[in-house]
Amino acid sequence: METAAVVPSRAARHHREVNLLWAGVAGAAVLTAAAAVLGASASARNPTAYALLRGCLVGVPLAVGLHGLHAGLHPRFARLLLATGGLAFLTTLGESSDPTVYSIGRIAGWAMEILLAVVLLACPTGRFEGRDDRRLAAAMAVAVAVFYLPTLLIAPAFRVPSAWTGCVENCPQNVFFAIDDVPGALADVVRVGGSTAVFLIMVAVVARLRRRLDVIGPAGRRMLAPVLGVGIVRAGLLGTGLLAREVGGDADGIQLIAWLLAVCVPALPLAYAGGLVRARLFSEQALRHLATVIDAQPEPRHLERALADALEDRTARLLLPVDGWPGAWTNVDGEGVDVAAPGGRRDRHEIRAHDGSVVAVIEHDAGIVLEPTLLEAVASLAAVALDNRRLGTRADEAAREVFRSRERIVASAERERRRIERNIHDGAQQQLVALRIELGLLEDLALREPDRFGARLSELQTVAETALEELRALAHGMCPPLLADRGVAEALTAASRRCTVPVVVTAHHVGRYPAELESAVYFCVLEALQNVEKHAGARRVTVDLDGTGRELRFSVHDDGRGIDPAELDDGGGLANMQDRVAALRGELRIDSTSGLGTTITGALPLPRQPASGARAPTPR
Repeated sequence: METAAVVPSRAARHHREVNLLWAGVAGAAVLTAAAAVLGASASARNPTAYALLRGCLVGVPLAVGLHGLHAGLHPRFARLLLATGGLAFLTTLGESSDPTVYSIGRIAGWAMEILLAVVLLACPTGRFEGRDDRRLAAAMAVAVAVFYLPTLLIAPAFRVPSAWTGCVENCPQNVFFAIDDVPGALADVVRVGGSTAVFLIMVAVVARLRRRLDVIGPAGRRMLAPVLGVGIVRAGLLGTGLLAREVGGDADGIQLIAWLLAVCVPALPLAYAGGLVRARLFSEQALRHLATVIDAQPEPRHLERALADALEDRTARLLLPVDGWPGAWTNVDGEGVDVAAPGGRRDRHEIRAHDGSVVAVIEHDAGIVLEPTLLEAVASLAAVALDNRRLGTRADEAAREVFRSRERIVASAERERRRIERNIHDGAQQQLVALRIELGLLEDLALREPDRFGARLSELQTVAETALEELRALAHGMCPPLLADRGVAEALTAASRRCTVPVVVTAHHVGRYPAELESAVYFCVLEALQNVEKHAGARRVTVDLDGTGRELRFSVHDDGRGIDPAELDDGGGLANMQDRVAALRGELRIDSTSGLGTTITGALPLPRQPASGARAPTPR
């Protein structure tokens, strides 16, 4: 019988992680206490000092490592610190009076030299950054294996004073001693060679860390500098101790050097923790400054300078895409730039807007990639600034377009008023004025020539009917009765019959809509048909109406000569069409190909609820 896999809930995972953390804390506390007890028993003169030293030797790396795992800060390096604390506990066995336990503790001290080199080289990520790091770690391991391990067989006792034991007199013997006829010269070569090799390799490790400071970003330098300081101190102590032993230095001085070498073990994780605090404080200060600059001066040039300050990279540049030109980029001064891979010690980081589009690129020193958190935070703030600037620009352009549209509407209304005034003045008004004069003379005509009165009255009736027809036609041009009574499809079908070019009108699911929507579609299509008659030289025109969905769509296609691009912004009929559609939050598109014709398409959003007096669309 198959059973479904049980996926632990988030609460269960959190509970398990908390239990593991407390188990680790309890284990660390036990090891620290045991190390302190062993340290107190090692020295009759300074039991408290040795207890504190051995407790810190074990407890500090374990505490910092546990905190790193719990907080998710460099988990691989946190595990290295936990291993350091565990190995440090084994070194405290060197405080035991039992020869076997004592020998194990002293061997653990040799292994500590390898682990400390690894910790320095892998800080802060827990990984080696290159081949040189791996070679140095391997060299330290080889030095211990070649120069230190053989002394287990040829030396009856371990050398004191040592960083890994407080014993200096009557210390336990080496239980692994087996060969007692080794020449003294060989033993001296092994002893001096081992100390010298460890010292030189530690110097190389410190030099390697120093070179890394030149290729990482500002936050990384602040984090790594304290660790480098501890490495420098330890390398100096190793060299000083080696020299003091070989020239017969003061025993108390050598013992102090050994004690300080032991102090370097807990100092290393403390330096790492202090470096993290320094890096975080720098990052917070840099981001706060960047946010202030962005809020006050969001222009690209000021933003570029603020980014360079935040990253402490004076060569950082902000690259901006060119609207309407895919793949084209400029700097903040508007000069074209090449966005190919910069190579060398340069790298690029994309700045993306909330919709995922790339709004800019930061070109920076490649060392900053070691600080992805700071770089991502800086990029996020820059994205907000650029996105706000882009939206502000669009809002300003939209406001200007609304202003221009209003100006065009006012101008168009004024032109229409003048046209109506002129048509009335030149047509119906002239006839009505003449009719009034003729009516004034009609009485005299009836008295002087009664036989002509009836004929003249019929003529004046004809004049009145003609004036009435002109007024009616003028009113129909403003709002055709068929549009109000039967809808846009019927009105456009009737209007198409008056065109000199053959027009085919098709309608799909088009019914009745609010008057302003039907009027906008009707006059846009009518304007397009008039343009075809005047300019296109077309043989055929098709008009399509589609009320499917949440928009009323229309298109007018002709097979004429096409529209010159200069005519698209002529401020006349096409601009009027765009204004009508934009006023109802619609969209208008004009596609034209020379010799193949023009297609004008528009879409107007339909109201969510049927307008008062409007019927639901009826399929046609």
